[in-house]
Order: sequence, then C-alpha cells, then structure tokens
Amino acid sequence: MALIVKSSTMMAEDILRLKSLIRAKAFLRRHQPEEPFELASGGKSWVYFDCKPITQDPEALNLIAELIFSRIKDYGVDAIGGLESGAIPISTAVALLSFQKGRPIPSFWVRQRRKEHGTKNWIEGTLKPNSKVVIID
Repeated sequence: MALIVKSSTMMAEDILRLKSLIRAKAFLRRHQPEEPFELASGGKSWVYFDCKPITQDPEALNLIAELIFSRIKDYGVDAIGGLESGAIPISTAVALLSFQKGRPIPSFWVRQRRKEHGTKNWIEGTLKPNSKVVIID
C-alpha cells in the first residue's frame, strides 16, 4: 500500500475548500418576516450552521477526515469517536482513511440511551478501558 503524504500547501488548500463547502452548504441566514432559528440553548439567531449536510457530503467528509487524521496520526491514539449521531460519520471516515494510510485508528460511538436489546451496549466499537481517544463533538 502506498502512503500518500500531503504538503502543507495542499492542507491549506483543503482547509479553504472545506470552508467554501461549509459556507455553501451549512451556513444559513434568515431575514424578517421569517422566524429566527431556535438554538439548543433556547436562544434565537438569524444565522445558523447546520453541519449535517457537510458530514453527509462525500467531498467535505473526505476533507474533514484528511484534516483530522493529519493532526492525530502521530499521537498514538487508540480510537476516535463521540456521541451519536454527529460523531458517527466523522469518526467512521477517519477510521477508514487511517486504515487506507496504513495507520489504523478504530472508531467508536456512545449512545444517548443504552441499547435495550441484544448486547445492551452504551458504547459501540472496540473501545478498551484506559484507551487514548480523540473525541468528536
């Protein structure tokens, strides 16, 4: 398997491209007479970032995985993950990319509620006690 290493110029281009995709697909703005967005805090805002479309977009998800992997690959990380559902596509993309680059980092995710059947797991994946993890939020 060939190891592909990106230069810092390529990484800078990736960041610019990801910013462009976020602006185009995730940045939302409302104007009166529309209602403002309701935030999780209960507050209101005329602008909102809905990043779900970004984590479902193949190009954006690939860029996110590349950027995260480039920052964590040398830290001896045992796993990457976080809460469902937001962490699932990102941690899975990083896990896949890490395997393709010959430095596998398994993914995991934590359920918001314990599974009520089968294994009744809170955590999905092969996370071991005292693992060194990267949390995606």
